[in-house]
Amino acid sequence: IFLFISFVVIIISLYVYAYLSPKLDLKTSGSLYLYDNQNGLIYQGSRSNEWANLEDISQYLIDAVVAVEDKNFYNHHGFDYPRIAKAMLTNIKKKAIVQGASTISQQYIKNLYLDFDKTWERKIEEAFLTLELEVHYNKDEILELYLNTSYFGNGFYSVKSASLGYFNKLPKDMNDSESIMLACLLYTSPSPRD
Repeated sequence: IFLFISFVVIIISLYVYAYLSPKLDLKTSGSLYLYDNQNGLIYQGSRSNEWANLEDISQYLIDAVVAVEDKNFYNHHGFDYPRIAKAMLTNIKKKAIVQGASTISQQYIKNLYLDFDKTWERKIEEAFLTLELEVHYNKDEILELYLNTSYFGNGFYSVKSASLGYFNKLPKDMNDSESIMLACLLYTSPSPRD
């Protein structure tokens, strides 16, 4: 009972800390800045033409991504604790890391801010940033950010570029089978940064 109460108090404290921290700046997530060797800005651009608002994305595609990536996305606050416990048990049984339990929020943070090292330091930083993301943005905003900054394979780094590149359609025009395919590509495509 003491361990459970301690765990609950720690989790609540972390969420309070995240709430009181400054809001993460996500407006520059699609921006590109090039500097010369004297730190002078020589180019500034953005991928804003590849951005799709959530209301401009097919509900089939939204549902497929949530089903494949994080089926409890709308029911948790950044971490899917039952899924984490299941992954830990599986990894202990296999004596290797064979299963992960990252949520869409965690994946977005990892893609945007962190490297892909499998270290405790990076996981702790990911957890703090995920808490900040979850307390300052609603689920639809997080999902929109994730879909517009994720890698869909073949050089496509947004849902709009992927839907146009694979099907020559805007994200809002995707049917159910095309949506499932894109969701699976998102799930199976390693980023070139890996």
